[in-house]
Amino acid sequence: MTFKALDEQGVFNYVLQRTAMQSFFSDKPELQVEEVRDGNLNMVFIVTNSAAPADKVILKQALNYLRVAGESWSLHAIACALRFKPY
Repeated sequence: MTFKALDEQGVFNYVLQRTAMQSFFSDKPELQVEEVRDGNLNMVFIVTNSAAPADKVILKQALNYLRVAGESWSLHAIACALRFKPY
């Protein structure tokens, strides 16, 4: 499996392809995606339905490398899995 860090367009496409996300947002969502740029490890995005601003989710992607150092500083798969687990 190839790893690809998401960008705002990738998150938009990801949300549209997920049934659970589609059922969360109202019938005709007008989605806006904003990246939160202060993380060292993860990609974090806020997905908002501008037609119903209370409809909002946070999407977090655990990267397989240290974000601030770049892809040359890889992280072990177990570390990624632990960051994936919801608490």
